[in-house]
Amino acid sequence: MGFNASVALSETFKPSKPDQILEVLARRRLSTDLPPEFRARRLALRNEPEQLDLAVSLADEPLKYGRRISDPRFYGEAEAVLKPWWAQEAPLAPVLFQRANILQFNHRFDYSLKDLAAYLQSSPDDLPARLMEATVFQVTGQYVKARKSYEAIPLRR
Repeated sequence: MGFNASVALSETFKPSKPDQILEVLARRRLSTDLPPEFRARRLALRNEPEQLDLAVSLADEPLKYGRRISDPRFYGEAEAVLKPWWAQEAPLAPVLFQRANILQFNHRFDYSLKDLAAYLQSSPDDLPARLMEATVFQVTGQYVKARKSYEAIPLRR
């Protein structure tokens, strides 16, 4: 794909009114886009909201789906599933990882890195966490820290 000079040299679009609609997202019903078993498990979590293992596994489904179709609303669904643990200062490791994932998606990189650091204290060899940490460091221009994160990834033989 070639370089388009007209796009690169164009001015930044500034809405003329604060309530101007910039984009209309396709209508979706989150509950019907996810597999039927998700809805059943979500209901089970509503009936027993203290089930951390169920909540963590349940939050994973909308995260994967939202990433696949680039729809941020599914990250909101994952956050809602984790709501009972979301505001805890020191949640258990699985919640830290999921929360870090959602925070980095929402460009709240400092908070994501804080959760990742806490998570990696208990799981230093976790490949997805190390990759996420390295990616966040790279995106935020912290290249030395990104390299250290990549170097901390355990070699699999």
